[in-house]
Amino acid sequence: MSINSTADKLRKALPGFIWEPFRKVSNSILGPLCFSWETGHLKSSLKSRAVDKKGQPLPWYTYPAIEWILGKDWKGANVLEFGCGQSSLFWDRMGATVTGIEDNLTWKLMLEYKLRKTKHKIIYQDPKDSLLGNEYLNSLGYGSGNYPFDVICVDGCDRYAAAFWAYSFMCNNTFVIIDNSDGNHKSAAKPERGYIEMFNENPDIIRIDFIGYPPGNSRAHCTSVFFYPQNKRLKNQPVPVVSLV
Repeated sequence: MSINSTADKLRKALPGFIWEPFRKVSNSILGPLCFSWETGHLKSSLKSRAVDKKGQPLPWYTYPAIEWILGKDWKGANVLEFGCGQSSLFWDRMGATVTGIEDNLTWKLMLEYKLRKTKHKIIYQDPKDSLLGNEYLNSLGYGSGNYPFDVICVDGCDRYAAAFWAYSFMCNNTFVIIDNSDGNHKSAAKPERGYIEMFNENPDIIRIDFIGYPPGNSRAHCTSVFFYPQNKRLKNQPVPVVSLV
């Protein structure tokens, strides 16, 4: 029996002066508990890693952003990640192929072991070196406009430099996801310029801010998605539904 059907029966059985205070107190308690259980927030908090209620990996994005991502088909997508981890395992679960840039060598080796039977690639970026000089990224041919990535995620490494690469590699069918975008990390050379200003230079790029709580965290923040309106994955999408993670 669902909570809603039980509530309907109680509302009919109880007099109004009892039902109303009972409803208010119940919602104040059950709302947060249901959210924490159904989204996996409780399990994420206890495990200290982002998972859904079944223990499957999630990215450390806000829940509204996760729901938006889950509403699309990512099978066969190519994903470039700056900062790897649970999100890499999540994209693997979505059927995408991941290329990760990671500046924590221990975490890189652990992920490579977990993904050893897949085609994913995790590349080590020494944090002492400039991300802008990354040999792999430079080999893609900055400015060619023909990049193989459907999704570029910025959630680690040098955030401004990673956002620079994401912006540089953006094409009509690329989604750029920047987590903790409320921080608007700035350029070391131009401290007045953040990556939000960078993306705002192109008036054709659409930005959606997903503000809310992330898995296993007690503070709300923002995950932003940038894309062009003609992105093919935006077409023929099903009507949005509530799909608890």
